[in-house]
Amino acid sequence: MVRQRLIGERLTSPPAIRTVRFRWPSGLRLVVTPLRETRAVAVRLYLTGGARAEPEDLAGVAHFVEHAVFRGTARWPTSRELSVAIEGVGGAADAFTDKDHSGFIITGPVAHLDLFLQIMADLVQAPRFDPAEIERERGVILEELRSYGDDADDLAKTTLENLLWPDHPLGREIAGSPETVQAITREHLLAYMRAWFVPAGAVLSVAGPVVPVEVRERVTEAFRHWNGGALPAWTPAPPPTPGPAVRVLYRHTEQARLRLGFPVASRHAPGRHALEVLATLLAGAAISRLERRLREDLGLVYEVSATLEQYDDAGLLSLAVGVAPGSLVAAVRAMLQELAALREEVPAEEVRQIVEYLCGRWLCAEGTDFYAAFVGRDEQVFGRPSTVAQEIAALRAVTVAEVRQLAAQTFRPEHTFLTVVGPWRRPALLRQLLAQY
Repeated sequence: MVRQRLIGERLTSPPAIRTVRFRWPSGLRLVVTPLRETRAVAVRLYLTGGARAEPEDLAGVAHFVEHAVFRGTARWPTSRELSVAIEGVGGAADAFTDKDHSGFIITGPVAHLDLFLQIMADLVQAPRFDPAEIERERGVILEELRSYGDDADDLAKTTLENLLWPDHPLGREIAGSPETVQAITREHLLAYMRAWFVPAGAVLSVAGPVVPVEVRERVTEAFRHWNGGALPAWTPAPPPTPGPAVRVLYRHTEQARLRLGFPVASRHAPGRHALEVLATLLAGAAISRLERRLREDLGLVYEVSATLEQYDDAGLLSLAVGVAPGSLVAAVRAMLQELAALREEVPAEEVRQIVEYLCGRWLCAEGTDFYAAFVGRDEQVFGRPSTVAQEIAALRAVTVAEVRQLAAQTFRPEHTFLTVVGPWRRPALLRQLLAQY
């Protein structure tokens, strides 16, 4: 018995992990998370900007830049040479563009950290943007856009965002449209990089078996020529349009995909962890309410998910399901009934279970790229990195009253938006359901 208790204590005690921060006069920030018992390193570079930084006629330029830099840089002139340099030593690279930032990722053996930093520096400082390669990448992006048009869930989500913010970048497809992608030139790519790929908006995050001061020296060397001015301002998000609102995109599909959405507070507002608990209480775990009601009890759906997106000045909580067209009304009605019930009562035991589930996800996610992502993104959006222990403590501090108050404020007809992609032609019926719950 004593031995079992000691093993349990050792396994559940979090490791002593400490992040070290550095900042250069240029504004570049570095966060280093030393990790034991691994031979891998993760390097992530976060850049403020993204789709919010684009004019409407150049929608997709940030995403285009993210693609085009991998077509070749000053030191690795072709995409093939870049790929060999990374993958030929056991590494892997990726990149992404979001509404308010872009990111570049390289993971691999820690023995090649110097190389990974040099490649990262070249990607953001010295892409070649060869005109022929830009045209090839334009074709790739146009195919990507076509794939989004065939993805009913992605289309429902983008349509939901447009329903809330119709005249703002938050309401646009991140990759742009075929028309705007066709209009983007090499000069547009360079102009975007000059404005937004600057140290003042950059956070470099490194996690692995490293010594922070040594990483600082290597970063200083790799990024020694990187400079730039202050970040431009982007357009503040307007208040969402009044609800309830419904938009249907008719498609000949077997399923109807729907997104039920609600505007929520920005990531800087209090109650961020309570909102995470509320979202997961609805969907995301087998014990979540909509998972039990829609799948287990009614057998209407295969899966249900919740997505919580919070920006500097706005936020969106959305629920997604795929359902047979004949069951669409029953599914929407059941979802609204669960939301209305949460306005009145949130059982303490449900909150406790969801908090434990989320705490467990934090503990199970630990690894090199997890820390590079978590610490780097926190530094970028909050100006300071958090820790797993702090996140767990914040989740455990969430009260039932907080969750119920959030539900009462959020799940109201005037804050409810619904999009449907599939074989459905009766938006008025859905609008009536939203107005009455």
